[in-house]
Amino acid sequence: MSDSRKIVRIFLGSPGDLSDERLIAKSVVDEINSLFADSSGYHIELVGWEETVSSFGRPQALINQDLGRCELFVGMIWKRWGTPPDKGGPYTSGFDEELETSIRNRKVKGKPSISLFFKRIDPDSLRDPGEQLKRVLQLRESIITGKELYFEEFDDIRDFEKKLRRCIV
Repeated sequence: MSDSRKIVRIFLGSPGDLSDERLIAKSVVDEINSLFADSSGYHIELVGWEETVSSFGRPQALINQDLGRCELFVGMIWKRWGTPPDKGGPYTSGFDEELETSIRNRKVKGKPSISLFFKRIDPDSLRDPGEQLKRVLQLRESIITGKELYFEEFDDIRDFEKKLRRCIV
């Protein structure tokens, strides 16, 4: 048993339509910590916008400070793209800014590691996707054609739980 633990911070980024998956991610991290933190000497801290302390400043910039302290970015996306993080800035959603910031930091600083998960979209939603889903589909296509980031798809919450557990462990 280790007397001290190294904290490994994981940032969980997603638009607002994956609240159940965010809860499962917290549960997975709690399970891993309870089973392995003492014996391994590592404690996982799950970080997301929910943990960002209220302060003066552009909200997404405050969230990005927390992101900058993390070793792993776990992004998950489904049908929603999210809302713009500021007025007239270059990013179209908070998730967009978090993912692009993570990719840029990975290239420049060597961290964070990045894992990206797309929840499968039912065919009915693809018939008339709307603006939010169109942006998600554009991201997916740009990642495929860019060939710099591997992503995984998941079908439901149990599938996500299994894949996230494997990613973290």
